[in-house]
Amino acid sequence: MKYCHKHSNNRSRSQRKFAAVAKSIRDLTYSALPFLVVLAAFILLVFLRFFNLGFTPGETVETTAVTGDAASGGAATPEPTATPLPASDAKLRLIYTTDTHGQITGYDYQRQTEVVRGLNRISTMIQTARDEMGNRNFMTFDVGDNIMDYTTDYIYNQKPTAIQPIYKALATLGYDAITIGNHELDYGINYANLQLESSGLMSKVILSNITSKITGDYVFGKENKIIKKEVIDDNGNSRIVKVGLFGVTPPSMSVRTENTKNSLVAEDILTTAKREVAILKEKGADIIIALAHSGVGNENPSENAANVGYAMTKIDDLDVILGGHQHVYYPDEKYSYLPGIDRSTWITNGTRLMVMRDSARSLGIVDLKLRFDAEGKVRIQTSDYDIRHATKDIKPDTAISAFMNSWGKTITKNTTKKVGSIGEKRWTTYLATLETNPILQTVQNAQRTYAYQYITENAPQYADWPILCATRYGMYGNESGTEYGDVTGDITVGRIQDFARYHQYIYVYEITGAQLKEWMEWSASVYQQPYTSSSSQWEDSTISRYVREAGGNSLMSDDCVKNWTSMFRFGGVEYTIDPSAPPRYTLDGRRISGSKRIRSITYNGEEVTDEQQFVIASDQILAAIQNDATDGIYTHKIAAKKVLLQDVVSNYLKELSNLGTIDVTTRQNWKLALPGGYRFLLESGSGGDDIIAASKWYSRTYDSSDGYSYYECQVPYEDNTDTEGPSLSLASSSYETSDSPVTVRILANDISGIAEKRYILGTRPPISSDWDNPMLTNDVEGDSVTFEQNGIYTFYVRDTLGNVSTQSIAITNIDPAVLKKPTVKKVDNNDKLVKGTAQVGATVNVKIGQKTYSDKADVDGEYMVDIPVQLAGTKISVYVSDSKGRKSGNVNLFVKSVGPNRPSASAANNSYYITGKTNETSAKVYAVIDNTVYVSKKLGKNYYKNCKKYDKSKTIVKTSVSVKKSGAYSIKIPHKTPDTTIKVFTVDTLGRASAARSIKVKRVTYEPVSRYPTYSTEKRVYGRIKEGKKGYIRAYYSNGKLAGSGYSDSDGYFSIQVGRALKKEEIISITAAKTSDSKARSHPSKLEVEDIKDADTGEDLIVNKVTAADTVITGTTDYKNAQITIIAGSTVKTGSAKANGDFEISLGKKLKKGTKIFILSRSSHGYFMSMKTKTVTVAPPGKPVIDSAIRRTLKVHVLHKKNLTMRIRVDGRLYTDPSVRYVKSLKKYMYTFEVEDLDPGSKIVAIAKNAGGTTKSKPYYIPE
Repeated sequence: MKYCHKHSNNRSRSQRKFAAVAKSIRDLTYSALPFLVVLAAFILLVFLRFFNLGFTPGETVETTAVTGDAASGGAATPEPTATPLPASDAKLRLIYTTDTHGQITGYDYQRQTEVVRGLNRISTMIQTARDEMGNRNFMTFDVGDNIMDYTTDYIYNQKPTAIQPIYKALATLGYDAITIGNHELDYGINYANLQLESSGLMSKVILSNITSKITGDYVFGKENKIIKKEVIDDNGNSRIVKVGLFGVTPPSMSVRTENTKNSLVAEDILTTAKREVAILKEKGADIIIALAHSGVGNENPSENAANVGYAMTKIDDLDVILGGHQHVYYPDEKYSYLPGIDRSTWITNGTRLMVMRDSARSLGIVDLKLRFDAEGKVRIQTSDYDIRHATKDIKPDTAISAFMNSWGKTITKNTTKKVGSIGEKRWTTYLATLETNPILQTVQNAQRTYAYQYITENAPQYADWPILCATRYGMYGNESGTEYGDVTGDITVGRIQDFARYHQYIYVYEITGAQLKEWMEWSASVYQQPYTSSSSQWEDSTISRYVREAGGNSLMSDDCVKNWTSMFRFGGVEYTIDPSAPPRYTLDGRRISGSKRIRSITYNGEEVTDEQQFVIASDQILAAIQNDATDGIYTHKIAAKKVLLQDVVSNYLKELSNLGTIDVTTRQNWKLALPGGYRFLLESGSGGDDIIAASKWYSRTYDSSDGYSYYECQVPYEDNTDTEGPSLSLASSSYETSDSPVTVRILANDISGIAEKRYILGTRPPISSDWDNPMLTNDVEGDSVTFEQNGIYTFYVRDTLGNVSTQSIAITNIDPAVLKKPTVKKVDNNDKLVKGTAQVGATVNVKIGQKTYSDKADVDGEYMVDIPVQLAGTKISVYVSDSKGRKSGNVNLFVKSVGPNRPSASAANNSYYITGKTNETSAKVYAVIDNTVYVSKKLGKNYYKNCKKYDKSKTIVKTSVSVKKSGAYSIKIPHKTPDTTIKVFTVDTLGRASAARSIKVKRVTYEPVSRYPTYSTEKRVYGRIKEGKKGYIRAYYSNGKLAGSGYSDSDGYFSIQVGRALKKEEIISITAAKTSDSKARSHPSKLEVEDIKDADTGEDLIVNKVTAADTVITGTTDYKNAQITIIAGSTVKTGSAKANGDFEISLGKKLKKGTKIFILSRSSHGYFMSMKTKTVTVAPPGKPVIDSAIRRTLKVHVLHKKNLTMRIRVDGRLYTDPSVRYVKSLKKYMYTFEVEDLDPGSKIVAIAKNAGGTTKSKPYYIPE
């Protein structure tokens, strides 16, 4: 959507009156009779048409209710209805912040001064902006770069795992969406994830042009988003506008501490923007907003340019661009030359573009007037913008300020530490464009010393090369008139900012004479060509007035009055700048002419040739200063260690303070060749009024305002004869205390050339008879001297004209009792080795926490110390020691992040799970055991298959994996025996896999018990503790209830009685512990109860016949002392066989005929041997009773039960077939036999028989 109208159509009072009447008639129609509805609708239509209210017959609007959110969109409003609404207008305010750079409060913690900026004031301004909208109809955004200042650097360097206060504060401001800037990645990808996830801001992130190099996924938040925003229109009705959002950041990405390009892929911003706009339009977005960490740029930016805001305005359907990064304001008059800008509204190519400055100085506001037609379609009618600046009268939000309370105190304590003192001297930069000064000289000396030390330690091939430096000012009034270098008395850590900005890094490069000249030409282009100011346009109104009214000239060109980006000063050579020639380069380094302003560039009086080679120390040549003038230099790095220039300067000043009050001698190695008597206007800080007024340049103060003064200056007529001594600084080869000698490099140069160098022990002024005493002085051949003893040494350098400079140096760091510190290479969270160099044969010690790991340096002085893989942010201290008990100082470093941290992990032999912490935000986990990989069944296989450690030869198994927000995780695995190796990996949002956490399964208790076959109807379970030790056994039913428990024997064998007869196919779980009260129990062994009918039978078990009369089961087995279990229905009895294998097991009762009996034999340890079954048979009849034998009748009567086969023998004669009758009085059956005779003394025996057997009566004898 592009804007349909440049200006809003404000209705007249009569229009508003008639609109109200129309609304009343419309409301009446909802309850009127049908014919009245038609009439009312007709009248309403006439009114709307007459007053041009935009309503069309048949138009309806369907709205979706969205709950209001006071933090991100205002108070909740009533549910909108489906009632058709007429066309109406609504306001939507877009509020945004950018580039806060850690500035939470209105305080500069480094310089310890109040400043008028800070998120605490911006928070108040945000709330005011919301209140103006009735706390509704607004959205709030941030477009990145919330770190990268002194405070965030300090916090990161002190505690890399801490959550930055700026993110905590931002998380409270109720943003609807944010994107990230290039500096969000300054401390690495994982650090950015940690900050955004832990602060809760990740859910708000939209970033569309950065993806994972591994998976191709969007790794920071979402690719794009449509927010269905509820707004209240001018009639009080709830409306929905679909706000489409996407986010972009510079494709260059930060590589400050991690080469992010190894893991991320960045797309050109314009390419991304075109695609995302099309996607959002297709998804139905009503308006589309770009959250762009990108500045204004130009009409035709190069591919992957960082600042492309203007070019984005040409993209169809893109309505609003909220930008940053460039630290400029847009709209701004300096961009009025760009085509397509409506100067009355600053709508640019039909799109609203805003770009804001940095450090929470201001708040950006875009007010959209939306038009809803009767069908609910939305268009933007008008767009206004407002840049609201933080001012002193805005009350800071104390809740936001509080986020810096703790760290603020810590930082203040550090920044107020004393580095040294310059006494009553005053060092300033107010005249920096005209002459050198001690602040610049100090930085140059420090730069060249660093380069010399680096070469000595790491690049000896450059030892004989001349060392130069290129130096820029950090404090030059570009922010305000108070921000110039101005120091006196004590120099604290915080005041180092007067010498260098905190984010300046020192690099060392190779450079040729030809390259040096081009770089100098670019620097010389900052000056206005004399007598041409009247033909230039001047943004500064005071300079413009001076040029116009006084006919004067400006010293600096219009672009460079407050922008010294390109103004370098070069140390180690002598040169002259002649601004009378047109500039060769533009401010941004584009070559625009063949003219030359640099003349007479010499090294010790000899012209520098194009082929001559130098070492040069300078700021890191970043993309912003990679141009035609510096072409080819930045690719020839010697030192690129991301060392802060502030640290280099601080260390240099500390060394100087060993001499007492710090003194730096300045030499004007460069000259500005302006015509004698030439008058010009100099802008500088009003704080330097007295300094400038006392200078040779000063004529009068032309004007002053807002902390700046404008001085009319005149070039003095001077004799250019060389009367100064040589530029001289002394560079120590090392500041480190050790037993090594110290070499001093004499960095001296003079336009007249160097004639002589000497040194003497102690301090001497330039003029002293001691310099002529050969017993006291030592001549210097070459550029360096090596000392083996501490002391103060003064060097004397004379040029060919006899001009002398002296400089003292205090060597205090030679100590025979202290070894030289080792060098240490970076250690990352994948490394298993700490590497570096040390004295040959020295023991290298790596201390991590309470543990120390050691190894010796080899014959080449190299070492490799094995360490466990460490988490990113872990502090490591490395030092060396020897057999004499000597030690070096510590080299301290933090483990860098190059991917996800490896997880912690543990697994025990009594658990189904691997557990631990991911040690990473938003990480996934997987485990590898032998040839099997266990991955989350919920997430699937792809997160493993897409990572670089995917091994297609392994089997992937999906399992239950849980990862909590805290990072605690669990991975379900089958039981593993003690000492089984398990490797666990984390996978981050980019698809990078961590180093492996390799563990062994711990033995915390017994292994799962061996369980012996158990059969249905048994009441015991049997088995053995595999370790063969006594333990406490618990058996559980399948419902988890305890079935039985008890101790095993001393050899681990157990026989545990359970509470009931076991059922076929039920599962019994058995655990073992060392004692009954031990919480560490073995992994459960699952025992499935088998059907007793299926038990194996064998010949080793013999069971005797069992009848209904028996109460004892007897038999024999081949195994001594076997356990015999008798199961007869619900009766279960267990006993042991005798040594010969015989057994008698008492049942304690008789069994009924037909009862089936199971007889199981087990070894003495409970192992199942065999099973037999028996069926209870009929019992043999009891002994018959011979009731009587009657000789008279020859009858024998026998008493017994019925249904028996009864016989008798009388003296050997057998009689059968008795008659049977029941004798009620005897309750017996009487079997009567008729016999042939019964002689006295005859023996009668009755024989009873049934299915169970035969019994005989006692013998009966016929009486005499």
